[in-house]
Amino acid sequence: MIVGRIIGWIVFVAALPVLATDALVWIESGYWVPLRLGQLLYNLDRSSLSMIRAVVENLSPYAWDPVMTTALACWAFLGLMGLGTLIMTLFHERTQYQYQSLSAPTASSRSLRNRYPGSRTRWR
Repeated sequence: MIVGRIIGWIVFVAALPVLATDALVWIESGYWVPLRLGQLLYNLDRSSLSMIRAVVENLSPYAWDPVMTTALACWAFLGLMGLGTLIMTLFHERTQYQYQSLSAPTASSRSLRNRYPGSRTRWR
């Protein structure tokens, strides 16, 4: 669980330099031209994009054209922030809640009453 959250934070924080680069380009040129996710992958490793395309088209030819091309056309910093947030959400710590029924009190609910004597709940 912690490894997934760490990976999510790394992906999320990796979006910040991309956003800073986009902001610097905007300040220098006066035009907002954010880096696309496909261009970022191409700049990092040119053969990875063609490998990803071959794998995705092998799984389903329809998954590349409408799905992956749309994802690769999105802004890189939004894609990385969204992916990091999704990974952190999938690997967050889940808390278990105990709900009490509205029926007569049980032994466990009586122990809760003893644990929290200042509660306003009345037991009969």
